[in-house]
Parts: sequence; structure tokens; C-alpha cells
Amino acid sequence: MRRLVLGVAFTLLSCAAAAQDAAVPPLERLIDTDYSLRLPVHECTVPGAVAGLARRFHFRAGVEYLPVDCQPYHQNAARSKESVNLRGLTIRAALEKLSALDPRYRWVETDGLIVMRPLEAWADPKNMLNYTTGSFELEEVNFGGALDAVVSALTGKQHSTAASLAERTEQGARRFSVRAGATSVAAALDAIVRQHGDAWWEVRLSAVPPNGLGPVIWIWTRDGSGIGSAVIRPR
Repeated sequence: MRRLVLGVAFTLLSCAAAAQDAAVPPLERLIDTDYSLRLPVHECTVPGAVAGLARRFHFRAGVEYLPVDCQPYHQNAARSKESVNLRGLTIRAALEKLSALDPRYRWVETDGLIVMRPLEAWADPKNMLNYTTGSFELEEVNFGGALDAVVSALTGKQHSTAASLAERTEQGARRFSVRAGATSVAAALDAIVRQHGDAWWEVRLSAVPPNGLGPVIWIWTRDGSGIGSAVIRPR
């Protein structure tokens, strides 16, 4: 059983911060506007910050949240006046700062794609992102069709709903192909983001009626398209 979640256009931060020269490697791009995080950080601060930086400074990324429901943390965050501003840091320095603020997360960068995941998730054989798919090849799909393929690989059932909902923006309608062979789910998501060029992926728990909380894979484009699909794997 699967539930599809359609993301609405959203603004994480002021769109006044334009992307820097694409020739500058992502890790060396400068955070040249205010980017403040309230302290103390909570379980969902770090991945949310990485997703916001990816959208604002136009780099490809993937983020996995700790397996918690983020909504209560956002709603009940302490109203502390203490904060940390990432302005003036490079993306590399900001990621190092974020990892220091919450060492439960670890990041890696490969060929310009930055991934932040919980420290223990990277090697956890039970984590769904480490599940190995069969040959993962896509031909001329939009990002929704690519998400359908990932969910189908995880559940063993054909999923074909997201593709029709993706084409709300120019980047959402963009077509691309993927040739990844046998790979992990995380690597398949990385390949999708790389081939699309203007997207990032997220994995976090969300409410999935009537099943309660469950993992949802999201793919977002920088111009506001976003689709998430719950993954209900066979028992």
C-alpha cells in the first residue's frame, strides 16, 4: 500500500540570494547572506539546513533525517535568543559547523553532490537507502517518474503516480535518463539528482494515514516542484 504526497511550492529562504557562478565548486561557494539557525539545534535542524543551503546556493544534495517526526520539534522549538549565523562561511565550513553542532549526522561529497545522513545510517543493513536494487536504468523520465522507479524497486510493486504530478514547473518537467546498473537506493537517488541537475532528495518520517508514521522519499527541484512518496515495504 502506498500513499503519494504532492509537495507545494515553497520558499525556504529569501530568493534574493542568487546562485553563485556554477564554475565555483559547491564546497567552496560562499554563504554571502544571513543564514541563522536557532540554538540549541534539535533532531531535524541539520538536514533541514542542508536542504535549505542546496536550494539557495544551487548544489545537488541528498539528506536523510533521523527517524523522528520533525513536526513536534519545529512546533515546540525552544524560543532561545541564541543562534548561529553561517554567513561568511563556505559551504564546506558550514557543513563542518553543522556536524559539530549535531555529531549524530555525517556528510560526504562526491563529484559535486553533497549527502548528509545520520551517522549510524551509512552502514546500517536495515536502512532502506542501503537496500540494493537490480539494474537501475531510466529513459527520458521526469523526476516524478524517477521517484516512481525508486519506490517500485523498494516495494516490489509497480508505482506510477508521481510522474503525472511532476510537471508543474520547468524543472519539474525536465526529462533525463539514468544508467546506474545494480546499486543501492541511496546511490540511485544520487544518480537521479545528478542527471536532473537542479534537484535534491530527502528522506524523513511523515504521517501516512492510516498507517501512522512512515518513511517518505521526496525529490525537490529548485523552482518549487516537489513530490514525496511513502514507502510501505512488504513484511
